[in-house]
Amino acid sequence: MASRAVPGASAAPPSLPVLSAADEALFGRFRLAVLTDLGPDFRLGFKLAYFSNFASPAIAAPLDASGQIASEPMRRAKDTSIVVYEIVTNGFDSERGRRMVDLLRRVHRGVPGSRDDYLYVLETLFVAPLRLVRRTAPRSLDAHELAQAAAFFGRLGAELGLDGVPATLAEAERFCTAYEAAHAEPSAAGARLMASTLGALVESAPRRVRPAVTLVARLGVSALFDDPVMSRALGLPVLPRFVRRAVAAGVRLRRRAAVRRAARGSAGVEFTSGEASRVYPGGYALDDIGPRR
Repeated sequence: MASRAVPGASAAPPSLPVLSAADEALFGRFRLAVLTDLGPDFRLGFKLAYFSNFASPAIAAPLDASGQIASEPMRRAKDTSIVVYEIVTNGFDSERGRRMVDLLRRVHRGVPGSRDDYLYVLETLFVAPLRLVRRTAPRSLDAHELAQAAAFFGRLGAELGLDGVPATLAEAERFCTAYEAAHAEPSAAGARLMASTLGALVESAPRRVRPAVTLVARLGVSALFDDPVMSRALGLPVLPRFVRRAVAAGVRLRRRAAVRRAARGSAGVEFTSGEASRVYPGGYALDDIGPRR
C-alpha cells in the first residue's frame, strides 16, 4: 500500500508512492536513481554490500551462529533487500518505512558487535552500490544525488542509534576502507555464510552444471568487488586487474544497451512493495519479513 500523501509533498512518478515533504527533501532524487534508471546497478550493489558483512569475522560470527542464513539463505538475503527497499520506496515517515526501521532495531538488539561493526554494516549499503555505479553504471550520480544518499543513510543511522555516521561518500569510503584493512580476513563463519548464500543463488541451475555455475558466480563476485582485500577475506579468487576491468567494461556495455532499449519503451521501477519473487512467489506482507517467530 502506498504511503499517504501529505500537504506540501512533491509529486512522484505514477508508479511510485508519494513521499512526505520532509522525505522528498531529504532523499527524493536519490530514491529516483535507486528505483528507476540506476535500479539494476543499485540492486547488484546491495548484493555486494550483503556479502561484505561476511568478510568481517566479528560480524560473520553472530550471523553464522543464528543459523538463519544456513537454514534459509535466500529468504535471509531477500528480507534484507526488502527492508532497505521498503524504506527507500516509502520513506521514513510512512507506516511501511517506520515498521521496517522498527524491525531493524528489533533484530539487532542484543547482537554482539562494536559500534564500528554496526556502522560498517550500515555504510556498506551506502558505499558498495556507489562504488559499483562508478565502475559499471550508464551514468554517475550528480552532486545533489550523492548528498541525498549521504543524508538518507545518515538518517537511517540516527534511527538505529548510531552516532558519528559519515556525512559524505568520501568519509564513508574512508571509514569502510579503514575498517576492512583492520578487520577483513577469512573465517570459518564467513566461509559457511558465503557457501550457503552462493549455493542458494545457483540452486536453480541443473545439478550437472552447478559446480561450473558456482565457479562463475565466485569469479563474478570477486571481479565486481574489484578489491583483493575483500576477495581474500571472502575466500574468492583474486583476479588480475585487467580481468576486473574487462568484467566492469562488459557490465557497463550491457547496462548502456539496456538503457537504450528501455528508452524505446515504457520505463518501470526496480521495486514495488509486496511484489512477488522467487522467495515470495505470491508476494509478501510486512509481517512475513524478518526472523520467523
